[in-house]
Amino acid sequence: MNLQDYEFRDEEIEIGIDEAGRGPVLGPMVYGCTFWPVKVGDDMRKRFGFADSKQLSEEQRDKMFEDIKELEHCELGFAVDVLMPEDLSALMLAELHLGGQNLNVLSYNSAFGLIKKVLVAGFKVTRIICD
Repeated sequence: MNLQDYEFRDEEIEIGIDEAGRGPVLGPMVYGCTFWPVKVGDDMRKRFGFADSKQLSEEQRDKMFEDIKELEHCELGFAVDVLMPEDLSALMLAELHLGGQNLNVLSYNSAFGLIKKVLVAGFKVTRIICD
C-alpha cells in the first residue's frame, strides 16, 4: 500500500520504530516503523500490547502479527527499510573518508529515513517511540 493511501493521513500520528536482524554476520537488518492516529494510540497499545519484541514470547509475537494482519489499512500503517548484509559489510569496513559508517550511524540513518518517508507522505507526526 502506498503511504498516501492511508485514510488517516490528515490526522496527528504516533510512530513506533524497531529493528530486527543481526547484521552482516547472519543476514539483513530490517528497520520498520508502524504508525497510527494519536487519538487511538492508547487503544492500540492496550489492544495489541505493543512492547519491545524481545520482551514478548514467540507466541505473543505470532498472535500480535496475526491480529495486526486483520486490521484495515485505515487503522495502522507501516514502512520498512532493509539493509542487506553485503551493504552493511561494505559500509562498516570502508574507511571513513571513503564513506564508511559504523552500525550506529547506519541505524540512525535508517530510522531517520523511515520518519522522513512518513513526513514526506504528508502525515503529521507528533510522537516517535524508538527502540
